[in-house]
Amino acid sequence: DEFLDITSRCKFTLCPRGYGNTSFRLYECMQLGSVPVYISDDFHLPWNDELNWNDFCVLIDSTKLNNLDNILKNISDDKYNLMIEKIQEVYKEYFTLQGLYYNITKGLV
Repeated sequence: DEFLDITSRCKFTLCPRGYGNTSFRLYECMQLGSVPVYISDDFHLPWNDELNWNDFCVLIDSTKLNNLDNILKNISDDKYNLMIEKIQEVYKEYFTLQGLYYNITKGLV
């Protein structure tokens, strides 16, 4: 409950890469209305041929963590609002059960 409460009130949420190639935290924070800050040294993002992840996610190489504060402070309110709008669109179209099913099967029909 505390994670849900805090994340839903945060503008940005850190999503460090885990042991695998990505972070499930990306999808959790998008669902809760927070901009993901994906920290990795090897980005593996679904539908990167269709989605420009920079439109709704902050992608940061792990070697640039020292500059994270400046990177986030330089995102204007207008840019942040556009990112939130894009998250709402992309999450519905790609990451809900219906959106996921559609995108997986669209080439099969």
